Amino acid sequence: MLHAYNGMTDVQLIGLIPQIAINLRSSDVQQHIQALQQLLITVTQVPSCMAAIGQHDLVGVLKNFLVKGVQSELTELSIGILGIIGVRCNGYSKRNQTVMSVNSLLQIIHTTNEKLSGEGSDALCKLIGTDQQIKQVLYTKPFIYQILQSLSMQAPTKIKQSSASAEEEYPIQDFVKAGLLAVVLKLAEDDENLNELGELIPVLEELKNKAKGEVKSKARNLLIILSGSGVIHQQLQHNDQKEKQYCELEELLRRKDEEIRLIVNERNKEKQEMEKLNLELMHVTIERDKALQDCRQKDDRIAELQMYLVAIQTKQELDSFNSSEPKPGPIPITVVVPQGSYNKKDHEFTYTSTFDEKKTFPIDQVVSSGVYRCEFRNNKNASAFGIMKSGVVIPFGVGCGEQPYCRFNAYYQRNGYVSQNGKDTTIGYAFKDGDTFAIEVSMPSRTATLYIQGKQLPVFISGLPEQIQFFFFINSQHSSVSVLSLKRLATSSAKKISGALEVLWE
Repeated sequence: MLHAYNGMTDVQLIGLIPQIAINLRSSDVQQHIQALQQLLITVTQVPSCMAAIGQHDLVGVLKNFLVKGVQSELTELSIGILGIIGVRCNGYSKRNQTVMSVNSLLQIIHTTNEKLSGEGSDALCKLIGTDQQIKQVLYTKPFIYQILQSLSMQAPTKIKQSSASAEEEYPIQDFVKAGLLAVVLKLAEDDENLNELGELIPVLEELKNKAKGEVKSKARNLLIILSGSGVIHQQLQHNDQKEKQYCELEELLRRKDEEIRLIVNERNKEKQEMEKLNLELMHVTIERDKALQDCRQKDDRIAELQMYLVAIQTKQELDSFNSSEPKPGPIPITVVVPQGSYNKKDHEFTYTSTFDEKKTFPIDQVVSSGVYRCEFRNNKNASAFGIMKSGVVIPFGVGCGEQPYCRFNAYYQRNGYVSQNGKDTTIGYAFKDGDTFAIEVSMPSRTATLYIQGKQLPVFISGLPEQIQFFFFINSQHSSVSVLSLKRLATSSAKKISGALEVLWE
């Protein structure tokens, strides 16, 4: 049907363009092919048709046939028409013309005709050697990626066409790959741009390991050239950098682990040393406590022995005193009481309270016959001086005027009264700090006379027990008493005082 257009004028051919535009926009594929053929004749024979083509936006329509999945004949016709339109409109620069030339030769290399494919490869190799523009175009990434895709050994895929039918895209033939590798080998003769070919290294490695014959040989030769020039794949270089960083991090972690291990070992060593020191300290503490306990036990034993020795000596003196008729004169003084809240002055019988506590101090000597006089001094705030039945023990913390102990003693208090068995007899003579106080006992008459500062008081105590002991009583903190003397008298120094009060021991 195309011969019918041979006799048509330019005006007639341009007049067909509106109908061609309508047919290209229809859904009938057969109309698409016929319309594209008509348009190809028109743009080829009538250069002045460009205005009508622009008016009906045929360039925009032709783009619809360039997408993936469109029937290949439609795509090829559209590419040819667009190329002619570009030339008619002076839209192609020298570089664009070069790109089109390269694309054309690459399409020839990809043809299924082995002889034609080889001629296309040879032609492109010759152009690389003579045309610098061709070489520069082939070094760009789009062409590198196109070659990379063609050399890939991936399995074929099915592509659906716009029609209901489907066609298979078969793997690239080995002679096509060999032709493409020949082009790449020609490009590799330029040492300055070898780095651009680094993108091909992974697929070249794959071809070297899996391909056969000429493809395998050319892939191996290319790898030798690239490797000898120090060209590596960007991803491999990135991987090398990552591997280097990984190794550096591993080394850093190893060093840190070693530092941590040394620190942990040092801490464990310090902990063991500390545990050892604590154990030694515990043993030393146990030994010290044991030694202190032994010392206290020895001190207690020494004190017991000293008290026992004093008691024996006192008993011996008393036995000697009782076994023979004692002579008038001073008698040794002993006071044996338990340890407590008081201090005793060395080489004196001076006792001072260190705490508020009731404390009774008996003189050890037992009086059962004769006349005896015991003299005290109220150093500070003494509470009482008196006599008690021999053998009575009033514990610390209990007053001498409390039951049942008050039944077995009689005493004179500092505020001027005599107390016996809880009954008080007021005398009215108080003793002051620094005063001396004396008690004279006459066992033949079983009476006791009291003195302050050597002056006899108008009172006497009668009905004394058969055996008595002298005592003093202190209570408050800092109160203090001294036992000045204990004497045996030849005769009583007491005088009969008119109106003197009698306190009967009950």
